[in-house]
Amino acid sequence: MSSREGRRHEDDGYEPRERRYRRSDGYGHGDEDHGWSGGFASRGGRTIYGSAADDLLVGTAGKDRIYGLAGHDRIEGGNGDDKLYGGTGIDEFVFAGQFGKDEIEDAESGENLTFRDLATTDLSFATDGDDLYIVANDGSGRVQIEKYFVYRPELSINGTPLAGLLARPVGSDIVGTDASERLRGTAGDDVIDAAGGNDRVDAEAGDDEVYGGAGNDKLEGGSGNDTIAGGAGNDKLEGESGDDTLRGDGGNDYVEGGSGVDTAVFSGSSEDFLVWGRSGRLQVWDTRAADGDEGRDFVKDVEVLQFDDTTIELTAVSPSALSSFFASGPITAAELDSLLTAAV
Repeated sequence: MSSREGRRHEDDGYEPRERRYRRSDGYGHGDEDHGWSGGFASRGGRTIYGSAADDLLVGTAGKDRIYGLAGHDRIEGGNGDDKLYGGTGIDEFVFAGQFGKDEIEDAESGENLTFRDLATTDLSFATDGDDLYIVANDGSGRVQIEKYFVYRPELSINGTPLAGLLARPVGSDIVGTDASERLRGTAGDDVIDAAGGNDRVDAEAGDDEVYGGAGNDKLEGGSGNDTIAGGAGNDKLEGESGDDTLRGDGGNDYVEGGSGVDTAVFSGSSEDFLVWGRSGRLQVWDTRAADGDEGRDFVKDVEVLQFDDTTIELTAVSPSALSSFFASGPITAAELDSLLTAAV
């Protein structure tokens, strides 16, 4: 039980009451509503307050701030990026349709998050510092629970304890949104699609598939034999342990294999690329942008370069056999070793 809880009522029954206050009664100021138990017709966001009773508080299509105050409240932000404050009492937070990017500021043990259009299997989980993110796999929105990992309230999602959902050591399909996020995999074989935004992905254990999508992403494979694709943008790909397959795709990417036998994949014929041992760094340049520009990539701790027409095993052949492939000219064994492990 959360140390912040200790505020349960004797009767947990939900009986919403409609209470309205005029601004002339001295409650609030500006674009605010108090004790309102229904929706609002507004083009912008509102600040909405509950009462000491059990309220039904429904936001607008804008960016709302909703305060439940006392009582067992049911709070629905609606569309838009909302900030939700339950207050004292055991509250229910409801999310439906395109609910946007919402934040729950003071979640307490015993409270439930209801996703009307989604099952728990349609949700993914990510962390950023002390905060927990619950992400709809269909892109309809996400919910940020602030300080979840500080207070660890005993919450439920659609009636299922959240702690059990977070503990599942199985592979998952995890889908991000167009915002910048931090996504974390499980101990199983995950498929993680970060979608848009400048994201950070930690796939953790398992043989994972990671797709960065648009944006400048940092993608970490963790342990296992992972497949990582950067997508558009200037990405940083780190295979870490295991035999990984890394594809920078568009943009100027940094590709690091880590331990194991790792492969950097480039789309196109080898004649469309220049491989440089330049300034102590191994670089692979796409020279035919019209065919799909893969940019100019830095490569480190990678044992294999794979093109559509050929595969070059960098550590399996002599430097002299590789010299014709390097645009920078003949190289020695020491130079090749330095290039493969050079820091960028």
